[in-house]
Amino acid sequence: MYMRSDFAALRVRKDVNELSKAKFTCSQAKTRVDFPDGANNMLQLIFSMSIADVSGPFANGDFTFFVEIPRTYPFHAPSVTCLTRVWHPNIDAATGKVMMPILGKDWCPVLSINTVLLGLQLIFLEPGVDYVLNTGAAEQLREDPEQFRREAQQILCGGKFYGMDFPSHPRQIESRRHDLGLRVKRPRDNGSHASAEWDGMVSPITSDSISIEAPELMDCSDVPAWKRTRIE
Repeated sequence: MYMRSDFAALRVRKDVNELSKAKFTCSQAKTRVDFPDGANNMLQLIFSMSIADVSGPFANGDFTFFVEIPRTYPFHAPSVTCLTRVWHPNIDAATGKVMMPILGKDWCPVLSINTVLLGLQLIFLEPGVDYVLNTGAAEQLREDPEQFRREAQQILCGGKFYGMDFPSHPRQIESRRHDLGLRVKRPRDNGSHASAEWDGMVSPITSDSISIEAPELMDCSDVPAWKRTRIE
């Protein structure tokens, strides 16, 4: 008997094959896709995304996402959890839940894993306040986008903010040290980069996992500059 999960897995394979053709990424954000359980489980994915040294609030940040595909895919949207704690209006800093239109009411079967990946890239290059899971971050972005940018950049250096521990992003620390011409002390890694409920959520990536990394990246000149954010 042909199971729904089999259809979902076949569709995911098709999506990933399209992704490997480098049509669904951009030069300002690079994303790697892994299957932590290998080819035996195509319904759980890891996205590892690196933001380039751009002018936005999350420049030089590295973020990991756990993507769970429902057995009813593509008729229902995947769920996405950010495993890297981040101060972002569209991401719950406590649970890592990610919200954007295509993960909710705007989802339809013609969309794909590639659409989700592009959506994640976009909310880090051009965050908005239409779908809010972090009201504090959303208020900052709405009231003073430049202050939000500076705050987000500072948080990427790691430490305790708003009563929560945030991980350090080495590329951002190096960038700030270069810009300031100073020696910036790296925050001590105390092993608390993720909250307890995230530990063990995703199995380690094994040697038989499948990884896709786009060999060529398209130009992203059409991505709006930070100061032309959608909230204006």
